[in-house]
Amino acid sequence: METLLHELGHVLNEVLSNVDYAPQALSTVKWDFVEAPSQMFEEWTRREQTLALFAEVCRECPRLTPEQIAKLDAARRYGQATGYSRQWMLAKLDMELSERPRPPLEVWQELERASPLGHIEGTRFPTSFTHIASGYAAGYYGYMWSLVIARDLLSGFGNDLLDTKAGARYRESILGAGNEREETEMVRRFLGRDPNNQAFFAEITGKS
Repeated sequence: METLLHELGHVLNEVLSNVDYAPQALSTVKWDFVEAPSQMFEEWTRREQTLALFAEVCRECPRLTPEQIAKLDAARRYGQATGYSRQWMLAKLDMELSERPRPPLEVWQELERASPLGHIEGTRFPTSFTHIASGYAAGYYGYMWSLVIARDLLSGFGNDLLDTKAGARYRESILGAGNEREETEMVRRFLGRDPNNQAFFAEITGKS
């Protein structure tokens, strides 16, 4: 369901783009922003408020209790540090190959050997890292950076993900703007302040 909501974020970004020319829609926003709206929508699968909406389309379906939702969130958070560390390593590999080109396996072995888990001889992860050969070259860091933006955008809804005023403002400022404005300016218009990374660090340190 998380994947469904993530991809729905991309769909909404496309169909709600209120721009003069098609090339100004979602597909041309900066790579380190394109995932932000989709990553933000993933939160709709984790809150009791939004999950309760299922009762409107399936009254006989069992409803998750607050305790079950808390357990699901705890399971999601388990091992996050390892996940974020690996994302950093992938972005570092991508950047290293761009800034100081050399054999990919050599770079990856250096990164893994410096990590707590180390490198397993005989493994060749770079041969399956398709992102850097499919449009993300020197841009894989965008996944983590857009997550920083996504958490900041989420703060604009407070504790009410169904806030219609915030939703309308989000639609106009973010989803509807395409790339007519600088992405930072779009976020600033929605939040009413300069963007920051506070919500992201609160998330990864378990304070939110």
